[in-house]
Amino acid sequence: MIPTGPVAAVALSVAYGALSAVVPVVNAEAYAVAAAASSVATACALGLAGGQTAGKVALFLATRHGALRVAGVLHRRRERGPGRRRRAGAERARGRWWRWLEHTSARLLQLLDQRAWAAPVVLCSAAVGVPPLAVVSIAAGARRTSLTVFTVCCFAGRAARFLALVLPAGAVLR
Repeated sequence: MIPTGPVAAVALSVAYGALSAVVPVVNAEAYAVAAAASSVATACALGLAGGQTAGKVALFLATRHGALRVAGVLHRRRERGPGRRRRAGAERARGRWWRWLEHTSARLLQLLDQRAWAAPVVLCSAAVGVPPLAVVSIAAGARRTSLTVFTVCCFAGRAARFLALVLPAGAVLR
């Protein structure tokens, strides 16, 4: 028999959040909007945030413990020289908005090395998505970012993001 009820809904949200944290094609935002129609939408949003945080912490820790191997691979690539070149005109075709987004993401990732800026960068990434949280999870694991700071900011940002989706959608759907 398949369990039903609020506990099962929250448990499913946690599992879905963890899966969506490591499998990019699994969309947590779509799940949050779908869960908005349930009577436990807020709990589902928080469960989704908890699952996403657990998955991102797994990426963080995998990077932290494998950072020396990754650094060795990157060092060997730099010694070989640049890879394939982009086709001519590709940079112009992307547009100003895309260049600004890339520049802003790169700058925010550089700020992860400074302890005072690590929390705001992770929080911004978790809540807004700039820079992408998957990239921040890996970069923070490779840098000096505290696991506690990363976990708390990741959960707070994801909870804010999912609640911002669930609460208005729930008002419309119910």
